[in-house]
Amino acid sequence: MTIARKTFPSLRATAMKDFLDILRGLDVYKTEWHNKSENTFKYLPTGSEVDFVSVDDPSKIRSRKRHYLWMNEGNEFDLEDWRQLSMRTSKQIFFDYNPSHQFHWIYD
Repeated sequence: MTIARKTFPSLRATAMKDFLDILRGLDVYKTEWHNKSENTFKYLPTGSEVDFVSVDDPSKIRSRKRHYLWMNEGNEFDLEDWRQLSMRTSKQIFFDYNPSHQFHWIYD
């Protein structure tokens, strides 16, 4: 699974922090499963991996494939970000956003 946001500082301060806090609260966080330099968390009992990715650099989204994608604050992404991410996602895409624009590609 990939959790994406437009910029990494925003991702780190919100979705990534919440994700890691929840794992710690459930007592399933292990330091050795968290690769801080690659911004990944691999839950070894199942082999499931979560990648945290920002799309402020287009090259970051053009090579990764995934089964599931969560676009955090989806209204921050532009249509080309969506196209690149969606064509590399094989199963399902989730969005969350706070409606702030009356007209946005996300409504299409």
